[in-house]
Amino acid sequence: MQVLRPYLSSLKLRSSYGVIGNQDVPLNSFISTLSVTNPSTSGARWLVNNNWVPYILNAPALVDPSLTWESVATIDFGADARFFNDKMGVTLDWYQRKTTNILAPGETVPSSIGASAPRRNFGELTTNGIEIAFDFNHTFSNGIRITLTGMFSDYKTVVSKYQSAEDPLNSSTYYEGKVLGDIWGYKTVGLFQNEDFVWEGGVIKQTVVNTQNKNTMAPGVADQYILESGLFKFSPGDVRFADLNGDGVINYGTNTVGNPGDRTVIGNTNPRYQYGFSLGADWKGVDLRIFFQGVGKRSIWATGNMILPGYYGAEANYSHTLDYWTPENTGAFYPRPMEYSQTQRWNYLPNDRYLLNVAYLRLKNLTFGYTLPSQLTKKVNIEKLRVYFVGENLFEIGKLGNITIDPEIDWTSITGSDSRSFGRSYPYRRTLAFGIQLDF
Repeated sequence: MQVLRPYLSSLKLRSSYGVIGNQDVPLNSFISTLSVTNPSTSGARWLVNNNWVPYILNAPALVDPSLTWESVATIDFGADARFFNDKMGVTLDWYQRKTTNILAPGETVPSSIGASAPRRNFGELTTNGIEIAFDFNHTFSNGIRITLTGMFSDYKTVVSKYQSAEDPLNSSTYYEGKVLGDIWGYKTVGLFQNEDFVWEGGVIKQTVVNTQNKNTMAPGVADQYILESGLFKFSPGDVRFADLNGDGVINYGTNTVGNPGDRTVIGNTNPRYQYGFSLGADWKGVDLRIFFQGVGKRSIWATGNMILPGYYGAEANYSHTLDYWTPENTGAFYPRPMEYSQTQRWNYLPNDRYLLNVAYLRLKNLTFGYTLPSQLTKKVNIEKLRVYFVGENLFEIGKLGNITIDPEIDWTSITGSDSRSFGRSYPYRRTLAFGIQLDF
């Protein structure tokens, strides 16, 4: 160790292990309760003695007698090291967190039982993550003192056990063997153009499939008629999905993880590669502090007219969504104008073309100040006089293009009762402040 002493000031190795429970579970999960239906709101109104029946008691819920707490076991290995007479420090941590006994739907029971399958402790999650922190400080011979700090963290959670092999896609965020937070959708190859269809007499040739007319595709172009509904037919200006399985037809298979058709994982909602770094400097009364933070990888499938023009027909379009397909604007980003009645269908089935990339780098804080020499301030009985400027959220670099939402938005708002509202939250405010600090 003597050889390392000029470079390595200290080194500490750490390890820890612990198990905690999770009490964030529905109330009375261990009790077979009777649910209540109010016929006046459910639509099932029956007259008894000239009055409406006020309430209906449903069959008691099934409960697994062996139901127990979820458990979260975490093991951590870390190291703390200082170098060059404590001028530089590095902290490393690797951890694994196993969540067991997760409450999950039980095995399917016959409908004749009259109740849903009981929830059981079926699920398991495995999270692997790393955390790295760095700091460095140094004073130069001319009196300039600098301080650098940085941090980086990343984790990934895999669903190691869950009864979801036959669950419909998007009915649950837990799919055994898959990464938690995966977004399933279609890959795209642009928008349909006129040459992607067969034309006769100036109109697209029609073909009958299962008693329904559909537009005839040109040779080599995968057909998307299975994704059509009502009077809608995929036409020039609509989104063209990639034929991943090469069968010539875009479809959703059996709508399960085992057979998703032409869908695949197109992103993940959980933030990856989170980081932050700061720079500080002091010299002859001048002080500067800069702090950046960001996320290296994150995706969101969002709805609403701010993201998907026409999603709600009674609402005007935003200026950044006016680049839509027309015969004169075939290189547009958005499909031909249409009304979707707040439904993710047709062109707005989850796909990578309109998937939001919310990775970002943001200047979170900048502080600049100057402290007058004490020889001057003490003449007027002031111990310290400092003038300063503070700016917060001054700018960010992202990949949202012209979509005017904050990349740090709470993505869970898309699951709210109104799917039109995504992006309509107050962004982080840009703040500019000037001040004077006086110490007597």
